[in-house]
Amino acid sequence: MLFFGSGDMVEPHLIIIASIAAFFCSWFGSLVGGGGLIVVPLLLSLGLPIPVALGTRRFSSLGGTATGLIEFHRYKKMNYKLSFSLVIFALIGSFLGYVLVESLNESILRKIIGFLIVTLAIVLWFENQERIKKLKGRLYKYRNVIGPPVAISSSLIAIVIGGAGGTVLTYLLIIVYGQTILQSAGNRRLPLLAGNILAVILFILAGYVHYALAVPMLVATAFGGYFGSRFYLKRGDEKVRVFFFGIMILLGMKILFL
Repeated sequence: MLFFGSGDMVEPHLIIIASIAAFFCSWFGSLVGGGGLIVVPLLLSLGLPIPVALGTRRFSSLGGTATGLIEFHRYKKMNYKLSFSLVIFALIGSFLGYVLVESLNESILRKIIGFLIVTLAIVLWFENQERIKKLKGRLYKYRNVIGPPVAISSSLIAIVIGGAGGTVLTYLLIIVYGQTILQSAGNRRLPLLAGNILAVILFILAGYVHYALAVPMLVATAFGGYFGSRFYLKRGDEKVRVFFFGIMILLGMKILFL
């Protein structure tokens, strides 16, 4: 193992590798989330214990979430009333996720999430069909019933397996709340940022953040979130559909088979 605790020294080239991965995963995940599904396995391969890998990932992800939020605000893709309504549930999910980090077997959960991501991506490809439009309309009536538990689950998943929480919340905002792809990418950021801040505080108090990696990775994700958000926002909802579904399929397959 290369690491044994959150304060161990790290070889400079490993910091560079982790930071480059963090940048591209933040850029890649600006639209649909899921970057942690790549970053966390990388951190584990470097020898970090699972709680430290998850804590380091949560700390570093703050940069990308924050800069992305600023960009989506600038492009007027934010509905703050909707975003704030999900914050409390994201906080609950993050706390529950932290409690489960050291005890939950994640393998089955990862398979279920992978299957759902691929399935929902295929379904959403046909979202302009009348049947899907009717489904959105019906589910919107029950948003106050469906929204809270899904929002809680999204934050819990993000903490426990290091990623995919943003993806789950994206689907919730599209299918149940009728958001466009870009609107959902913006409006998921505030509740996830709030949940991440709580999780980071808990991970820091427990000594589960490897700062030698986490700080440069945070800077990298901040730049990745900024450039990634601008890339997608400049193309508009219709043009990002191909990116959206391509990323969804790749993430789902990665979870299922790798």
